[in-house]
Amino acid sequence: MQRFFKLALIFSIITPVMVTACRVPEPVDNFDELLDRLRQAEAAVEVSTRTGSSLHLSVVGRLITVNKENVMVFEYEDVTSAKMETEALAGGGPGLVFFEEDQPPVTEILSGRKHYYRSGRFILTYSGENEIVLQPLKGVVGRPFEIR
Repeated sequence: MQRFFKLALIFSIITPVMVTACRVPEPVDNFDELLDRLRQAEAAVEVSTRTGSSLHLSVVGRLITVNKENVMVFEYEDVTSAKMETEALAGGGPGLVFFEEDQPPVTEILSGRKHYYRSGRFILTYSGENEIVLQPLKGVVGRPFEIR
């Protein structure tokens, strides 16, 4: 009987931790909500005037900084389009082409491990290993998806 109570106590402690650790965030509905959620996760977020495109994605992305590191945000018309585009990322790619008003396009080579996230109609890309960027992204849009 005493063993039963010990197991019940352990189970009651572990279960909420496991559920919290496995929680998948609700999909993001719009760009402003994405920014708000990142800020609620205590990330310093700024929106750049730069836009960018990838050789492997059909929409132009918006550059934001999360804790002073670049994250590209690609917004699609619907969830189905975003899901289909995740498959296009399998090719990887050399980097992004950035556009600024009255400036020639600039290609930036992405170094470091690339992390790809999808939440609702959004695909986010981050090239780096900084935990102060990875943690807020994971908390807001979930785990990165694998590219094969």
